[in-house]
Amino acid sequence: NPVTSAASAEPVAITYTVCLSGCPYNNLQLAVNDAVTGNISNPVTVGPGTYSSFTVGGTVTIEGVGDGTDPSSNTIITGQAQPSLIGNAQGGDLTLGGVDITGNASPALGGGISNQGMLTFDGDVLITGNSASVGGGIYNSSTGTLTFAADSDVSITGNSASVSGGGLSNDGTVTYAAGSTVSITGNSPDNCSPASACP
Repeated sequence: NPVTSAASAEPVAITYTVCLSGCPYNNLQLAVNDAVTGNISNPVTVGPGTYSSFTVGGTVTIEGVGDGTDPSSNTIITGQAQPSLIGNAQGGDLTLGGVDITGNASPALGGGISNQGMLTFDGDVLITGNSASVGGGIYNSSTGTLTFAADSDVSITGNSASVSGGGLSNDGTVTYAAGSTVSITGNSPDNCSPASACP
């Protein structure tokens, strides 16, 4: 539950810590839920290791420790989830960095991430080894706003789609901020759908 001040009865910022053992949380979804219900954009800091899928229906920032493939020193979100490893619902406002999103095969839209709200990449993110019918790496819906922030360094590679948008399928709005570093390559059958969605 959020901490409140006796004088103002207003929520104050809390840094939630998620790790495999010895932290307030070992379940990323529970930490996300508590951050969202605080009605503030609390950073959810996530330590090294592998974590399962989660969904977002409010405002939350997730800060991992790295986007590499070694779970001893990076934050990896993986597993089999339907439809997506990360689902950001309409009305959700998710900021994400320092994570590797990998290993999901979905028959639906968005194997790695399905975004119907506001999604911002801020920091290092690797999205690889996911598949879906549309948007193997990311599916950005008609209500979705996807932003690559100025200090983001994002690689979307090695994902696949049975129809289109192996890396990114976009039906909404995508913005690449000046200074962002974004690579969408090596996905199949294409990198972006439409092609203009690529940087």
